[in-house]
Amino acid sequence: MWDVVEHLRHPDRYIERAAELLRTGGILCLTTGDIGSLNARLRRGKWRLIYPPSHLHYFSTVTMKRLLDGKGFAIERIFHPGLHRSVDQILYGVFAFGRGEPPRIVEWIRRHLPEGRSVYLNLYDIMCVTARKTGSITHR
Repeated sequence: MWDVVEHLRHPDRYIERAAELLRTGGILCLTTGDIGSLNARLRRGKWRLIYPPSHLHYFSTVTMKRLLDGKGFAIERIFHPGLHRSVDQILYGVFAFGRGEPPRIVEWIRRHLPEGRSVYLNLYDIMCVTARKTGSITHR
């Protein structure tokens, strides 16, 4: 469930359905934003993953664990992957996204950096979860 659960009107029902379909010991994998991350808490309503109306739910590692535990899954691992972004993508996100034309400094940086240069970036606000089906579902 890569980048899915936050879009679902009733994510608990989909997790229940996954539990029904998986055998005991089966693995559920998902990714979603981590609203409990430092970046999300500092940015609040301006956090890059506050995206109504398509994002209906926001999860922290605590609420994700609660959801999965109650539906017959035991968390195996939660980690926060980073990604590679081109310098141009980062500049656009910082200076231009939603603001019209970027400032002149952006053009200066673009001219002085090698084309295609990328940077590994991890804001620790995306969680990747693997959970194993235990077989015991708590109905709430």
